[in-house]
Amino acid sequence: MQSPHLTTRPEHFVRFRNEEEEDKKDDIEKQQQQQKQQNTSAFEVISLSSVTSVADENTTKSSNEHICPTKNESSGVAGRLIFVAAASFLSNSLPSGYNLGVVNTPEETFKDFFNASLGLQSTSSSLTKAAEDDANHQQIELLWSVAVSLLLAGAILGCLFTSYLADRWGRRTAMLANSMTFLLGVCLCWASKFAPFGLRIPLFMAGRLVIGVGTGVASSLVPMYLGELAPPGPAGAVFSSVHIVGLAGGQPVAMALGLESVFGCAQRWELLFVFIAGSILLGLLGLIWAAPESPVFLYVMAKKEGEAVKVLSSLRTAENFSEEIAGLKEAAKAREMSSPGLLQLLKRPSFRSGLLALCVLHGGQQLVGINAINYYSTKTFRGVGLSALVAQYSSIGCSVLSTCSIFVSIPLIKRVTKRKLTLASAGVTILCLLLLTASMTFKESAGWLNWATILFIVLFVFCFNLGIGKLFC
Repeated sequence: MQSPHLTTRPEHFVRFRNEEEEDKKDDIEKQQQQQKQQNTSAFEVISLSSVTSVADENTTKSSNEHICPTKNESSGVAGRLIFVAAASFLSNSLPSGYNLGVVNTPEETFKDFFNASLGLQSTSSSLTKAAEDDANHQQIELLWSVAVSLLLAGAILGCLFTSYLADRWGRRTAMLANSMTFLLGVCLCWASKFAPFGLRIPLFMAGRLVIGVGTGVASSLVPMYLGELAPPGPAGAVFSSVHIVGLAGGQPVAMALGLESVFGCAQRWELLFVFIAGSILLGLLGLIWAAPESPVFLYVMAKKEGEAVKVLSSLRTAENFSEEIAGLKEAAKAREMSSPGLLQLLKRPSFRSGLLALCVLHGGQQLVGINAINYYSTKTFRGVGLSALVAQYSSIGCSVLSTCSIFVSIPLIKRVTKRKLTLASAGVTILCLLLLTASMTFKESAGWLNWATILFIVLFVFCFNLGIGKLFC
């Protein structure tokens, strides 16, 4: 766009070129000064009185320097976010997925441990021995099923009070507490091997329950915390996806370590829990050292606007810092206003339809049968004729495929909507389940149906995790 001065007076540009050049310089300097003043005033309006107190701590810096970090400071900010995300991954996300898969490949080893802990004895009579062996087998199967399922029961409990802990204690404190919850759970499972016979199974089950509570809390807390620390836009979505990667990636790690040649034997299975305890402890130390409190919690819940601005000033750039302060200000105002209760919301048709869709999606996700693959895939593969070792490797392969599906779904979401991807995933998953049921029912009549069963399991795992398994975690 041309300058109005040149448009209204073109003859001056010809006759007094030197004067016009000087005027240009003056205009540029005035525009720069006005821009600085506008940035300063906008920052003062948005950040309230607490922002002024933060800026006054260093009077030698201008307001623009306070908002806009230098190049060195910006790279340090990115490094800090990555470090906090890695610590959260090691202390909360990886243990969530790891403890889902740790009972899969070494299943027979754990059952032998349960059997030895109960001290079951058989009589000398062959008839009574066969009956007692069958009864003992059923008892061990029942106890093992309870031990496996306790993690999911604990996860349900953890989900119920995650929001309360995050708003009451703060995101950072809740993350630290949940890391110690995981550490307590794996320590109980580890200690069960060395406890007296009567306490071994109860300790193992208690550890599974405690780990489940941590898993339930982490499923909501980790995406919440990292999403509030990360900048808005694609970067924030990447940080929020860290937990999904840990949830899926921890399972193949646990299954690989659970091989009999690694830690999945009677002599070394306690090292499975030592390994993940080291990961949790390392991540916990990282959170203590570098993790800040969430600026959303500080500004909106704790009413500590000054501290929230300090955190944002160390994590953001001028492009989004002012906008986030404005958003926090609006969120704080909305929180102070009275919100409708649950009964009032249920009277709204739009709320009821949305709630119904959400419940159906999450309920279908859990009831579709993916947990049977996560916990019992090795047993399923052995049932179709594979050897013990090949069945374990097949389980690890399915788990790796589940992890890879995350990275496949990311570019697909950019091309198609989440709704289309979810519907397509659900349709193919249903088809795979129908074919899997048929192949397992008639596998005795044709040998090739055993290989078809394996193929349908692999397709089921991939298609499930491509859509409904990951988009709504």
